[in-house]
Order: sequence, then structure tokens, then C-alpha cells
Amino acid sequence: MPNEIITLQLGHYSNYVGAHWWNMQESSFKYDGETEISEINHDILFREGCNYRGETTFTPRLVLVDLNGSLGTLPVQGTLYDSPNYGKEEGHFMWDENVDMHQSTLVPRNQFLRDLHDEDELYEQRYSTGATNGNHDELKPCTSKSIQNGDCSPRLYDLDKEIQTWSDFKKVHYHPRSTLLIKKHYQNTDGDSFNSWTAGMNEAKSGVILGQVEEAVRSYAEECDCMQGFHILTDAYDGFGGLSSVVMEYIKDEFSGKSRACFPTFPVFSETCKAAKLRSRTMSSVLTMSSLLETSSFVCPLSLSQALFQGSAKGRSFPHLIYDASSQYHTSAIIAASLEAATCAYRQRSNAFSLLNLVENLTSGSRRLLEMQSALPLPYDVDQYSGFADMLCNYVDQNPWQPITPGTSLNSCQSQTTEQIFSQVVSLNGLPKWAVQPQSTSNASMQTELHKCVDSNSMLKLYMDGRFQSSNNIVNVISDPVMVTTSFPQIFSNKVGCDGMISTNKVTMNYSDPYTEHLLNGTESSKVSSRQDGAKNSSLDAEVIDSLSRKLRTSSCTAKRTPSISKRTESVPMLTNFSTSSRLCKLLGQCHKQGTVMMRWASRYQHSESGVEEELLEEAIEKFKTLEQDYA
Repeated sequence: MPNEIITLQLGHYSNYVGAHWWNMQESSFKYDGETEISEINHDILFREGCNYRGETTFTPRLVLVDLNGSLGTLPVQGTLYDSPNYGKEEGHFMWDENVDMHQSTLVPRNQFLRDLHDEDELYEQRYSTGATNGNHDELKPCTSKSIQNGDCSPRLYDLDKEIQTWSDFKKVHYHPRSTLLIKKHYQNTDGDSFNSWTAGMNEAKSGVILGQVEEAVRSYAEECDCMQGFHILTDAYDGFGGLSSVVMEYIKDEFSGKSRACFPTFPVFSETCKAAKLRSRTMSSVLTMSSLLETSSFVCPLSLSQALFQGSAKGRSFPHLIYDASSQYHTSAIIAASLEAATCAYRQRSNAFSLLNLVENLTSGSRRLLEMQSALPLPYDVDQYSGFADMLCNYVDQNPWQPITPGTSLNSCQSQTTEQIFSQVVSLNGLPKWAVQPQSTSNASMQTELHKCVDSNSMLKLYMDGRFQSSNNIVNVISDPVMVTTSFPQIFSNKVGCDGMISTNKVTMNYSDPYTEHLLNGTESSKVSSRQDGAKNSSLDAEVIDSLSRKLRTSSCTAKRTPSISKRTESVPMLTNFSTSSRLCKLLGQCHKQGTVMMRWASRYQHSESGVEEELLEEAIEKFKTLEQDYA
């Protein structure tokens, strides 16, 4: 059975994460003619439909909400299901009086979107002339298999300076019912009132947007054969926190028997903001977390911020990533890759493990708060390790991953020796078969047993059970890596190859053009800041490009067609986990502390700009205090 999941994305940053996530999933599709069947059951998150030409379509089972002006060049209804003559037929406009036309300035498409548009135009021309009968073979995108076989090499895009919104890098077509806008509030408008939790709650209770969400969710649910639950990605720091609280109440009441996996998202707020804005952001975060813990099967906050309630915070450090923490395009890509890898645990075709199983194994009573950790990429150094067991032996006293949940760290509430892991679900994606080798250079008992394992699943299970002996450890292994092609930002260091494997002895080539050097070698510092000027001044001719391509190709990533610049990371092996542990008491303690501060402020300035009822804060404070003790 399909075990379908409906996804909701509520808020601008959540839609950044979602756009990356759907792009990654589409890149892992197996198309007709490919002998291998995908390990991932894409029917869980995608739905089959039919466009106006009678062709089969495959779109996310998605409902997203954003503010007016957030779509950029993307039409609200999308482009997949509409006839090219939609709106041009006689009688479409029924008003027969004079019409005043107000036309906004056309937003130009970036190169990535222009290439997608050209593909669609080419297909339309072939369809209209009868040159194709719905056969997309000649337009088939690069897939994981075709890239590994060298049949295609995706074009390299540098979109850092061109991304204004999430639709600027969205590749996957959405269904017309997917996109909903709150029309009276505008994105990136100074002084807009949709920055408070109360504004979002009031907007939902007004009935307009909530009615649209209910209708779209009900429509998707009626299509499902055996729906297992929901994914909810929501901004938790502004009005969308209040909106999501009301939406989750509806979902809990209407679909009480279904699992509800909620992922509150937070960007890295690297710039100092005014006190009023910080108060509003803090209030929204506290009340949203409190509300979601009541209505969700589990809540797993996602952010690269080291601190959740600071006006200016730093992003987390990853050993082999060079990213801009202030860029929502960058941080959302890392979160999306982690989400894609971690959720594969219950999206496999051959594995009976479901979202409900995840909930049952990781939650207990009131303990519904989870954390996510991620190794992007997998810290497997081909120059240091002879096999996966060697890598695991190197992480006996430290974690191989980094936290993706804000406010948690290795020693959050207790020392490393006393912290308690209650339960965790670990996923390993894309480890090459050659990396599982029964070779050992150590005589330690645990290492000897690890090297005796015949596959990565038993090896990882032994490692987890040996290191986290008091925890309930569930292990999932997926052979396919996470695809990071086309619109994914090139944030990997020069030590990461195109197949995502790390080589610390890799020789770095130097180039006079800083923009070219950054793209080819992943160099950091001042060279990155000059990439825009470099892009304008770069004039590599075909001979130089061909020479660079030959130097950069490896046996594991050979391309038959040479792109403009051929070196890029196209797929990555990853190690991720969902877990519940005593580390979460620090996050709960922060929520309790900030709730208390907001309570004092609300008492002093009652009926001020936030408009939050004191009793809601009182309930939240008490809840966080109790949960903090439960997780300690």
C-alpha cells in the first residue's frame, strides 16, 4: 500500500526548505527504461495526475502558504496544468465596462529558470507539431544513475546573487491547488503586521486562508488509498507560527488517527534587530513550540542557528561546508538535505518501517520533542580509512554528525558521560559498496567485531548499540546517495569530490580568476566575496574549459558531455538521525526562560503590539518547566 503523506509548508523559510527538498527528490527519480527500481517509494509524498493534454503528471502532495509577493516569477496556479491559451479565449473576461489596468514590473528570470522555460518551450513545440507523443526521453533530466554512468552532467549554476525568493530555484512543478497566498500581507514589506503570533492566529480564524487549507487537505486526503499522516514544515518565529497552531488543531481534530510530524524552521538571524522585533520573534517562537507540542505526534525544530532566542546568532560549523549563514538559500539547502536523508527511514519501498513506527519508537507520553543531527557529507576520508569500520572506530568518543536542531549540543544539560539517549533512528545514505571492507588495523575488541561485519547495516547497528548502550537504536541503510545537482548551492569544500567522498590529500589547483577558483576548488575567504565581479569578467574559452574538465574528472564521475565548468558535487553520502535525549532539556529550558521574560513584558504592556493573552504564556511556561524535568 502507498501509505501516503500530505505535506504542508507554512511560511517563507519553510518554502525555501521545501523547494530544495522537492528538487532533491525529483533528481532521484528512476524513469522508464531504467532497469533499477528506486529504493524510495515516491508515491508516499508525490501524487499522480493528468494535465490538459491527457499526459500523466507527478506532483508533490503539497499545500503551501506564503505572503503576497513571495512567488517571484511563479504563477499562483503554476504552469503544469494550464492550456497555453488560458485567459485568451473569447468571453474569458465578463466585465463589459472600461477597465483600468495596473501592471507590475516583470520580474526577470535567472539562468536556471530560463533553461527550465526553454525545455518546456521545446517540448511544447514538439508536441504542437506532432514530433512527440508524450515521450520525454530526449528531454529526460539528469538522474542519479545517468550521472554515475557518465551519461549526463548537469550544468553548473551560481545562483547566490540571483536568489530573491524560493521560486527562483524551484524545479519541480506544483499542483494548482498547492499554492495559497495571504493576499493582504506582503513579503519583505517594512512594517507589515504579519510578524506576530497573534496576527497569524487571527488570520487563520478569519476563515479565509484556513478554509482554503482545509479544502486542499481534504481534496488530497480523498485521493489517498491508505494515508499514514502529515509532514508540517512551518516558520515558527512570525505570524505563520500562529497560523500553524490553528491549522494543526484542525488536522488533529479531523485526522486524529494519523501521524503528524511537525518541523518548525528557523533561519539564522545573523543581524541585530530592534527590541520590538526581537520580542515579537521570541513570543512567536515560544507560543508556537508550546502549541505544536500539544497537537503534533512529534516536534523536531530545524535550524543551523546555534542559539534560538538571540537577536544575532552564528551558524553551526560543518567540517566540509563553506556556506553563508545569513543566506536562506544556503541554510535551507543544508536543512533540506538532512530532512531528505533522515525521512528515507520510513519512505523505503522494501522496508515496512513507517512514520507511525518512528513516532512509536521515539516518543513516550509527553516526550514529543525530537532533535535531528546530520553529517553532510559523511565524514569518510578515502585517504584515511580503508573501510567504513575504520571510520566508525574513529568516532568512538565523538559524534560523526552535527546538530540541526537549535539550542542543543553534545553537553547540553549534563556531561558527556552522564547524558542520556532515550531512543534514536539512524539513516545511512549512499555509502559505496567498496567502502565496506573487513580490514582492521586495530586490536580493540569493538573494532575487531566491527570489521567482522559483512554489510554496512550490521556494522552501523553494532556501532550504535556499542556506543549508546542504554538507547533503543534503529538503523536504516539506503544505497542511493542524496542528490545535490542543478540548483543546490555549491557549498562543499575543495576536499569533497563530485561523488561526495572526502579526500584530504586532494591537490588544489590555483587560478588567477577568483570566481573560477571558487567554483573549481571551493576556496574560502575574500575570493568568495568577489565572485560577482569574477562572474562578469571571467572569459574562459572552450580550450581552457576542456583542459580544466580533463584535470577534474575522476573515475567515479566521468561526463560524456562537458558543461561550462565541470567540477561540482553532484551527490553525497550522508549519516543522519532522529533522536530523543537529555540534550533537549537545554532547548526546553531556553523556552521556559524566554517565556518567563515575555510574561513579565506582557504583564507590563498588556494590549500592546503583540496582543498575546497572558494565560497562553502561563500555560506555555508551565509546560516547558514540566518537560524540562521529563528530559533531564
